[in-house]
Amino acid sequence: MASPKPFKKAKRPFLSRKQCQSMKFTLPAALNNHLRDSADGPMSIEKITKVFKTAFPGFQSIESNLRRSHSIWGDNLTGIKFPDMGIVFGTHNPYRIFTDDSYVPNLILPISGFGEITEGDGNKVRHSAADCTGSYFTGNQLAQAQTDSVKAIALGFNPDKLLEVLRSVAGNPGISLPEHSFEINFSRARSRFLLERFFYSLNAVGTLGAFNEVTQDMIMRHCAYLILETQGYNLSTKVLAHKSNVIDHVCAYMFENLSEPLTLTGLEAVAGISVRSLQIEFKKRFQLSPLCWLKEQRLLRAHQLLTSRSEDRPVSMIAKECGFTHFGRFSVSFKKKFGVSASTLRKSSPHLSLE
Repeated sequence: MASPKPFKKAKRPFLSRKQCQSMKFTLPAALNNHLRDSADGPMSIEKITKVFKTAFPGFQSIESNLRRSHSIWGDNLTGIKFPDMGIVFGTHNPYRIFTDDSYVPNLILPISGFGEITEGDGNKVRHSAADCTGSYFTGNQLAQAQTDSVKAIALGFNPDKLLEVLRSVAGNPGISLPEHSFEINFSRARSRFLLERFFYSLNAVGTLGAFNEVTQDMIMRHCAYLILETQGYNLSTKVLAHKSNVIDHVCAYMFENLSEPLTLTGLEAVAGISVRSLQIEFKKRFQLSPLCWLKEQRLLRAHQLLTSRSEDRPVSMIAKECGFTHFGRFSVSFKKKFGVSASTLRKSSPHLSLE
């Protein structure tokens, strides 16, 4: 095996603290759609533990952090498991959290609040939205964390799969997984750019669970960009402009505009590549054309709304919001996909009155 190629340190322009703090993130719709109805009253410690273990298999115990006065947001967390990756997202109260060594690497990206991890060897890493920092946590040793009230996304990876993606993205088979936990400084312009694109591209997954293997690959590639950039590896322009990133962009655009009358001509303008190239790339990734992917996402979103506890609008209004201009065709397509009519599903799903 070739000897590992040393990371090339590269100087990056910095954003001012004021610029950094003025760039606010929100939980992407693709995630927030899953979170909105996940909480059924206060979450028990058992439920919180189960959710955390989705991304942090070494999670052992949790204690309320009552040392200081904090703004309490409440626990509203969801965890989703993929074949080689787990995601936890949402908000939680201040806690002290204890973990064992699981050898599962994690990426923690705060939207609000902060947390500090202290590892068994004394190494400390901090993730803070106010200070524009995230963290890479190796999971290789005992650790404890102390948090504020936090809104964040945390991802845990199968280490072998993450290493495979890192090597693929970098084009370097000699790269190894980072051995030590470290902070990610998003005041660096390149890292901030990669983070912004990652948050934006999370909407490219559409409805989570629809295309698990594809979704996992997309998310892990973006995480690999962040890890490699922080480690000082110069990502080539070719890597950042890869057609897979173009498809991420197009998918995110479609998901954010489900109610709009989108066309292939319009998507061609968004993508910056020909309709033919767009169709080829979608076929490679999803085995679907762009407009078939769009119809799939519209149906999945309609199903999500129809089974929502907090949704009380008529079926026809929900169909229209999801981009279906002809209610009859929507009804036929919905029943064909889910085996039940939209109106029957609506009647059988418990929901809360919005009055």
